[in-house]
Amino acid sequence: MNKAVILVGGPSRATRFRPLSMHLPQPLFPVGGQPIIWHQIKALSQVRDLKEIILIGFFEDYIFQPFLSKCYEEFPGLSFKYLREYSQLGTAGGFFHFRDQILRGSPKNIFMLYTDICCSFPLNDLLTQHERHGRLGTIMVTKVDRTSAHLYGCVVVDLETKMAEHYVEKPETYISDMASTGVFVFDQDIFSFMARVMEKRAAEFEHEQARESAYGRYEDTDDTQDVNRLRLEQDILRAMAGDKKLSAFLCTGFWRQIKSAASAVPANALYLQKAAKDSSVTLAKSAPEGPDITGSVYIHPSAQ
Repeated sequence: MNKAVILVGGPSRATRFRPLSMHLPQPLFPVGGQPIIWHQIKALSQVRDLKEIILIGFFEDYIFQPFLSKCYEEFPGLSFKYLREYSQLGTAGGFFHFRDQILRGSPKNIFMLYTDICCSFPLNDLLTQHERHGRLGTIMVTKVDRTSAHLYGCVVVDLETKMAEHYVEKPETYISDMASTGVFVFDQDIFSFMARVMEKRAAEFEHEQARESAYGRYEDTDDTQDVNRLRLEQDILRAMAGDKKLSAFLCTGFWRQIKSAASAVPANALYLQKAAKDSSVTLAKSAPEGPDITGSVYIHPSAQ
């Protein structure tokens, strides 16, 4: 049995997506005729033996309820749940905090996806490689232009073994043109690994605190609470790569981030092109009485 977690952020995030997110959370903003997060759920619904999808974020509980109710109807074979973070625990902190609920039912593999991406989502291929290589986790990467690689989390990959040898979040100098897509799959033992990382960070923090106090330089500020935050990229992925516990899967389909309002336009085009390729019934078609439809077009039911 497999599960998936989608990190949906919160109202204080996605500020670059404004004004589109002023009245509608970014994950629920329609792109390609459906909410951004729907495309991820649709792809996850086709993963073999996947039974539950959990959303984790800072939004009020009621925000996603109407959407999830529709998901229950559209994807009857799946269970859905929204778990709310009440404090900012870092990109991996909420995932770790809710580990008991995620592990309920003893899932073999756990997908993790960021919500602000547009992708072809070859998730079954990703899962196949993950299980074949037997690593603790697999990160899906995509090839980006060398000149823009510094904008992404970059992964040094051994192309023969598919091993992720090194991970650097937005490197200052060029290290690789393989960028993280924000899509991962982990073995259930990932939580034991995360616990060890947190224990190590806590020990290092206490040592530094004692050393600073001995020299009279330690000040108890809010910044000291950073030890309780867990960052997926800097804290977990780097450690996994260093311990040779992370493999990399290359996505050869389309992928792009949806960070700004302007980025929703090309993402919309990519999803509409995919819908045309899949012969989706959601696309508008030409009719004898008009209009004449050219290309991949979605017309909202409310359009007059």
